[in-house]
Amino acid sequence: MSDSTLRIIVDRDCERPDTQTGSLPWPGMMAFLTAWLLPATTARHTRTLPLLHAYGVHLLAGVATFLLIVALVGIDERRDVTTVLANDILREFDRDWQEALLITMLVVFLVEGGFLALALVVLPWGAADEPLRSSWAHALRHTWLHSTHALPAVLIIGLLVIGNDHMGRAYNSRPQTIPVPTFTMPPAAPTPPLNPTTQQSNDYQKAFADWQKQVNDTSRQYTEAWRTYHQSRPFLIRYGEVFVVQIGFFVGVWVLWALFRAVGAARPIAPIQRPPTCEFCGYNLVATPSNSRCPECGELVAASLGPSVRPGPAWERRQDLGTLRAWWETESQPILSPGRFGRTVRVCSLNMAHRLFLVGHLPIVFVAAGAATVLSSLAMSSGSLWEEDDGIILWGVAPMLGITSAAACLALAMLAAAFVGLIHTLHQKRNLLPATAKIGSYLAGYLTLWVCFASAWCVLTCMLIKARVFNVWRRPYGIPEEFLAFSFWAGPTLAGFLVYVVLLWKATSSTRHANN
Repeated sequence: MSDSTLRIIVDRDCERPDTQTGSLPWPGMMAFLTAWLLPATTARHTRTLPLLHAYGVHLLAGVATFLLIVALVGIDERRDVTTVLANDILREFDRDWQEALLITMLVVFLVEGGFLALALVVLPWGAADEPLRSSWAHALRHTWLHSTHALPAVLIIGLLVIGNDHMGRAYNSRPQTIPVPTFTMPPAAPTPPLNPTTQQSNDYQKAFADWQKQVNDTSRQYTEAWRTYHQSRPFLIRYGEVFVVQIGFFVGVWVLWALFRAVGAARPIAPIQRPPTCEFCGYNLVATPSNSRCPECGELVAASLGPSVRPGPAWERRQDLGTLRAWWETESQPILSPGRFGRTVRVCSLNMAHRLFLVGHLPIVFVAAGAATVLSSLAMSSGSLWEEDDGIILWGVAPMLGITSAAACLALAMLAAAFVGLIHTLHQKRNLLPATAKIGSYLAGYLTLWVCFASAWCVLTCMLIKARVFNVWRRPYGIPEEFLAFSFWAGPTLAGFLVYVVLLWKATSSTRHANN
């Protein structure tokens, strides 16, 4: 087999255009106008922006966001910006400038560290067959540019908070048809007699029963009065804060979507020329005949350089295999045979079907987490979740936790891919983040099963809490009931995620010497 023939086989999936038409460079300041509405377009036009310029946009966005928050506080409290700065911020520096400076530096450190962590999360999503520093610069560039999202996000949420506060103040300043109920303390409990006779004991039991009935009646009357008062208020007054929090969650999803969209936007990457190697041991096969075996490990050369090597996961061949079969093979093979699945993954391919495969599982995660929230509340509560005052669990808390769980599932998948990919990259001296991103995405079936298990385990934990099972360990060992309950839920949940990391590791190990 000639060297030119081997080169064609190795590079058949790594060919990329060197230029991208219609992508004129934009200045970084354009991110303030376009990043939050046209993330992919902005990414294509700013892909060559120097990191220093991107960080400058990030700093400017931070200062502008801080001033916007100060302005919104002033609007809410009917004060001008200079008054808020002088009375609420500069006064702290005058009082104790060292403590104020330390707190400011700590806040800045946490914010900057958070952006670096966010860049690490999105790093595998936009990684390609390129030097690691290029993938990291790409992720960091767009993470900094998308800090401009803070301006519209803070503006939207701030105006909603101010409007909700003003509406509540205006309503509370008017005479109320039903006043706020007050709780009347029940009489003191009867004192048990010392060395009681039978008659005294019976009298005490009767008095205690009467007192207990008074306490229950008082509590029930107060609860009913509060429910009547709560239902008499306008709908927006009752649930205004819930709506603000929900919109805040949707804004968070919008920011996350835009960032992943920008980092994952197509970009031209020059192919890296590599010698053909053995897929099993990494031995250089340039001068090895195609019908022979690897001199190092004895594997067939055709198993590393043949036309059927690394055909791609079944999901990428669903048009030939059929959607149902491709889906089932892609769901099961990474879990049951991760090493074999890893040998199907194309490291250099531009096929992005793995992203759709991962995102397609997130609605299931949303439903599982939301259902677990409702069922856990039912297990812990003796009332009905369908009552109007408790209905917030159904349409408020459950959807928000569902959205949070779906976003966390995506972030955990990419964070695990970054962790495994960076270790393999540093060891093999080759950027394997594209491989870990694909494998982690195709393990979405396991992630979904893990979330369903964690949700069911959470419901079981709540049922055990209601049954006071964990309270048994509190007295003899002094272990808090809350700590025991959390450990009971977190132990198997964490173990399940570690299994996901192990599967990802095993599959990635099969891509270390990939030729295509």
